[in-house]
Amino acid sequence: PFNITRDTTPPKLSTRLSVYGIEVEHGVELYTRAGDAVLELFLDEECYVDVTGMDTMDLPDGGSTFVILLLPGPNVVTVWARDLLGNAAPQVRYDVTVDRVAPRLSIRAPLDGSSVRAETVSVVVGTDEPCLATVNGFQPFGGEGHTFNVSVELEVGRNTIHVMVEDRAGNRAFRTVNVTRLWERGAGEAGPGDRFLEGWIAGMLGAFLLGLVLLVVLVAAAGYIRWERG
Repeated sequence: PFNITRDTTPPKLSTRLSVYGIEVEHGVELYTRAGDAVLELFLDEECYVDVTGMDTMDLPDGGSTFVILLLPGPNVVTVWARDLLGNAAPQVRYDVTVDRVAPRLSIRAPLDGSSVRAETVSVVVGTDEPCLATVNGFQPFGGEGHTFNVSVELEVGRNTIHVMVEDRAGNRAFRTVNVTRLWERGAGEAGPGDRFLEGWIAGMLGAFLLGLVLLVVLVAAAGYIRWERG
């Protein structure tokens, strides 16, 4: 008699795909600028393995590492393994999108070169894809978006506002906008131009009075001299 055991147990397959050291999660699309990814797989027995873009491989049990070429745009990386009896492990899939194009950035408000009297200005930023935004070195926003609105404090005079956005792949775009804050006078308060004018007038008046005093002194001195001679 012969004892025949039927093996219907699929092999155990575990995988790890990483880009720049960042692990790609199953069911989550990763955006990157990279041109390749590293695939690590582990088998508990000898198997035939199919990996996207590669011929079928006969791999022993244990670990194996491969470099996967990534093309611009969406990339689907699949891994499928079956043992020598044909039992197959569940297919593994990864989604990676290679994007090397900077996002389109627009500053919708304020207009470049505009002048305001307020102490703050509302900066409205728009992009053509989900991005993180930074204004003057600060990132006051909670996460990715297409439109951002932030209040920026202004100093009297010219202010340059720097805006940077970064998309999910790490591509960046930069823009600046210049806004001039005019002096906002309060009740009874003179602005810088008024102060200059007042100072100039005061100086001229002082010079006039000084000249008048000198003139009086000269006239008096001349009269005294004539009196002495007489």
